Amino acid sequence: MNKTFEQLLDGYLTDTLSAQELSTFYDMLENPDHAALLAAAIDQAAREKSFVGNVDQELGRRQSLERLQARIHATPSSPNIHTLSPGRRWMAAATIAVLIAAGIYLWQNHARPANKALATRQDIAAVKGSATLTLSNGTTISLDSLHNGATVNSHGLQLSMQNGTFSYNPDSDTKTDITYHTISTSRGRQFILTLPDGSTVTLNASSQIRFPAAFPKNKREVEISGEAYFDIAKNADAPFIVSAGDVKVQVLGTSFNVKAYTDEANIATTLVSGAVRVSSPQKSIVLEPGQQSIAGSDLAVRNVDISETIAWKEGRFEFYGNIKDIMTQLQRWYDISTVEYQGDIAKYEVAATISRSKKLSEVLELLEKTGNIHFIIEGNKVIVKI
Repeated sequence: MNKTFEQLLDGYLTDTLSAQELSTFYDMLENPDHAALLAAAIDQAAREKSFVGNVDQELGRRQSLERLQARIHATPSSPNIHTLSPGRRWMAAATIAVLIAAGIYLWQNHARPANKALATRQDIAAVKGSATLTLSNGTTISLDSLHNGATVNSHGLQLSMQNGTFSYNPDSDTKTDITYHTISTSRGRQFILTLPDGSTVTLNASSQIRFPAAFPKNKREVEISGEAYFDIAKNADAPFIVSAGDVKVQVLGTSFNVKAYTDEANIATTLVSGAVRVSSPQKSIVLEPGQQSIAGSDLAVRNVDISETIAWKEGRFEFYGNIKDIMTQLQRWYDISTVEYQGDIAKYEVAATISRSKKLSEVLELLEKTGNIHFIIEGNKVIVKI
């Protein structure tokens, strides 16, 4: 990107431009070459998939971009107001809109450099992880031992593995009594399961699903703990029910995410498409796409960014909150045995998008760019200093 244009855009986002610099910046937006350079930088940043900042910085940048977008579309009411010519507006507006939607921090060179005290000579790799099937009689089967194309008959189930997706069907000799089996994932492991009705379930790390060997004709019900994404096959005669603690999610055919880790106070259900009914001991509600229910002492509903909720399924960390919550997520993916906190962490919040394929040291180095926070790796222990 042109250095002068980059500096002016960064100055605009941080409200540090003089009146003359602001006028120069608007003049440069008339040039389609600058819009093209900015679009190329956005593409590069999207490929890198590592955008970081703290929450206040993100809100400030978004507000600045929104003001700029409004100015691009403005109709001048005074000769002193500088706006873009109609022929150039679409190019600049499209570029700014992408920046707003992505929340991308392209100018990290102005952020505080990562603390070199980070123990980069030590690292904690992402756990290779494992997936295990536990049958109703207690027999365990390592699902990682099933090679692609393998088919196994065991305890009333026909098990198969195709392209990383595990599926099962009941044997024709399966008894009428309903028996339940469980698939569990360890830290650092995700797993895709296809149910006999064609529904698919993607388990996040440190999660499990309990399911029947065969669904009865009038109901399809599973139980989960941890986090799972569901894509449910439609069947009006047999509603699909997901149980997570005291919460039940009932659907006919839809896509949704349930987060129900036992070490978290609340159970969150996020609807991606279709409709679901979420029930708790307190009450029952129907969600619309883009809504999330939070079940704790009560059952509440809020609007959410779906892409953030299901980022784990697409190989990304989407962090937006307190650093302690973020470290809990990292513990589920990396082999971190202990996290020690030093300083006032209660109010330290972070906004970041980072690929799950990175080493822990790389993730922590990116998080250090968000502000006055430092990480030290000692064996399988991480020390967080504010």
